[in-house]
Amino acid sequence: MAKLTEEMMEFVKGKMAYVATVGPDGRPNVGPKGSFRVFDDEHIGWNESTGKRTFENLQNNPEVSLAIVDGETRQGYRFTGKAEVLRDGPVYESTKEEYAKFGRGAPLAVVRVLVDEIYLLAPLGKSRRLK
Repeated sequence: MAKLTEEMMEFVKGKMAYVATVGPDGRPNVGPKGSFRVFDDEHIGWNESTGKRTFENLQNNPEVSLAIVDGETRQGYRFTGKAEVLRDGPVYESTKEEYAKFGRGAPLAVVRVLVDEIYLLAPLGKSRRLK
């Protein structure tokens, strides 16, 4: 299990993540997630509202890879780990309450990923595994 640093947690705030999953037929899928967030120094994830391909793939294979890059610096991070789909419990309920404050319906689920590897994404061949 890898731990996110304060710098990593600050970096990902407000950015869109691209989530890679694999379908039951072995075909890869990448989808953007605008509700990406950090839960703590070991867990990251998003609020699942669409229930499309990424969500469907997680039902069969919880392994995911998430990439977040700053468009200006072209640097970022890739996090890999195992996703947990939460449809009830404290994390889901607090998210549902936040959505209600803004007049939105509840998300289908909250997806929380236990990070096991972290990679620095950088231009000019400087990408590397950090943890």
